[in-house]
Amino acid sequence: MIARVVDRNGRWTWTKTVTLDFADERIPAHMRVMPMKYQLTERFAHPPERVFELVANVESHPEWMPNVKRLEMLTDGELRVGSSWRSTRSFFGREGTEYFEVAAFDPPKRLLLRVDGQKGTSGRGEFRFDYHFEQKPGGTLLTLDGEIAGFDTLGKMAQRVFLTAFKVAVRRDHSAFRRHLDQRA
Repeated sequence: MIARVVDRNGRWTWTKTVTLDFADERIPAHMRVMPMKYQLTERFAHPPERVFELVANVESHPEWMPNVKRLEMLTDGELRVGSSWRSTRSFFGREGTEYFEVAAFDPPKRLLLRVDGQKGTSGRGEFRFDYHFEQKPGGTLLTLDGEIAGFDTLGKMAQRVFLTAFKVAVRRDHSAFRRHLDQRA
């Protein structure tokens, strides 16, 4: 089954794919349901180098990202593949901490962040945030290809409820990022 939803502005595309054979015990439970994928695109009136620089400055995220309460870098030095940190944010009125790691780093074109839910408050799942920065006339087209995986069938049902709130949170983060970027221009 595949479903697509586009917001009023035409910017969001959510795709959900579910396997058909839930009873096959040879397949681990967390792999019986395919990952949920989504895409968000935003245009910024700034060059890709500037947009990338601010997205990749993870230590500044608590300054502008609405629900981020704390961020603890776990690696030293410049951001690179393997850099990691813990980010604590408020969600549904509760605080949760997740473990982030840089999986791909190609300034100013691509930044791939992986969140290992087993190391965080949720205790399960994997989230991937794959940012692509493309030079366009007048600025940058930022595309976020996201993926949520590693939930069993019951987790997937709960995930449907979670997705609406998750989408709102990501929108807030991107709106806050736009304001932060424009203020620093």
